[in-house]
Amino acid sequence: MRTGRKYRIPYLQLSIIFIGVSATIWFFYPGCMSGDVLYSWNEALVHQDRTYYDMQPPLVAYVWHLLNSLPVNPTPRYANFFLFSTLLFWTGIVLAAQQWINDKLFWLTFCLCAGFFPPVFAILSQAPLKDAILCAALVSAYGALVVAENSRSYLAFFFSVACMFLALGFRHNAAIAVVPLALWAGSVFCDQLLGVKGYFGKIGNRLAAGILIFALLALGFHFTNKALTKAPTFPVQGIFVFDLVGMSVKAEKIYLPKLFEDYERPPVPFYAVKGADIRENPLTLANLKKLYSPESNLNIYWYGEGKALRFLDNQDEFGELQGAWLAAIRENPAVYLQVRLEMLLHLFRIWPAHSWLYYCAFPEQSPRNDGIVSTTLPGYYVRHANSIEYKPVFYFVAVMIFVVVLIVGRRRFPRHLIFLAASGLLYAAAYVVIAPDSSFRFLYWLVVVCNLLVVNLSLFALDAIRNWRRLKSSVDHSLPGASGP
Repeated sequence: MRTGRKYRIPYLQLSIIFIGVSATIWFFYPGCMSGDVLYSWNEALVHQDRTYYDMQPPLVAYVWHLLNSLPVNPTPRYANFFLFSTLLFWTGIVLAAQQWINDKLFWLTFCLCAGFFPPVFAILSQAPLKDAILCAALVSAYGALVVAENSRSYLAFFFSVACMFLALGFRHNAAIAVVPLALWAGSVFCDQLLGVKGYFGKIGNRLAAGILIFALLALGFHFTNKALTKAPTFPVQGIFVFDLVGMSVKAEKIYLPKLFEDYERPPVPFYAVKGADIRENPLTLANLKKLYSPESNLNIYWYGEGKALRFLDNQDEFGELQGAWLAAIRENPAVYLQVRLEMLLHLFRIWPAHSWLYYCAFPEQSPRNDGIVSTTLPGYYVRHANSIEYKPVFYFVAVMIFVVVLIVGRRRFPRHLIFLAASGLLYAAAYVVIAPDSSFRFLYWLVVVCNLLVVNLSLFALDAIRNWRRLKSSVDHSLPGASGP
């Protein structure tokens, strides 16, 4: 007997990807070329030896170099990363919807709600910003694992691993978000693909496989990043300096090391800072008070009054900065916690924050002279900037509630939702100690995770209600006299 697959060519899935990509291009093309994005773009163009400074993730510049090397490129050429990120995101959404493919209405509802929820949809406009492309990679990793678990697909599994590798390279702190997905991948690998019993028991096998997958990803990323890095720039120094400036201002005592008094040093090659023409010692309380803002470290280097502190590009100096940071915390932990708490309150918008939700929210005041063009977001996002859907604390609390629901109803919901929730929560919680700024972009992944959980749980609830009604109807019809006299 001749049999055939239900879907030889996935026309339905391809149509949603086409609609999603087309809508994203219509609203946001060619993306938003913010400062960090321009840095990576220039790195991809300038460094022909394919090694880059790691102040921004080197893999971003390298992927951009690869995209630039394609025989066909869009106009403008830098839009190629925007298109790549957009395609990756919508592919992930369609893959994640595959669990609902047997009910076309639910499947379509998932695709539309997961992709076009306004706070999530606007994230696509920010590409190739590292926070936006991180979301695209993680969504694809999540969606591919859904398919691998439901369809026992090796292709989907290895695609998810590749996307997790991209995520590790797209942001310095992405490992925190990747760990739960890697543990879930280990579970899928053991249960669905290999079906092995092994020596550690069912849970032990899953955990061991997940740890192994993450270890291989981390090692692969470490060596790749090392090969792509021209010279270390110590990106974490921005966090140390922010904390020490804040503690110095609040305690009326300078905790920063004296190396910042050397303002005669030539500027580092990877970033220029403000106040280079001011010939005076920046390491005074009066100057630090001008530099400090409880919600951002941007004033320390670029904006506002005062002479900026210089960036460090020397391992010994960075070690001295790190030692000063640890010593200050040991000496005055209460002030450190105060600095971090104030940043947290601004980051989660419990206190007002002056940073915009998205870059390119307003039209450029003057055209750029380097030919770079960015697309302004629709006015909707400016008008609703203070709405609850742009309060990160709302998403964090919602995901925590969903975790409780998933634990209580763990026999009713697929296990992948708890891994997804853990990825979003852990990634957001890490910013309690690493946030150098209160930008909404740091919590883009939390917003995406919360939206995916809402859509999934809503569809499960609707499906349960529908099944209950069917069962009730069948019971009513089976009772004596239900069909009439």
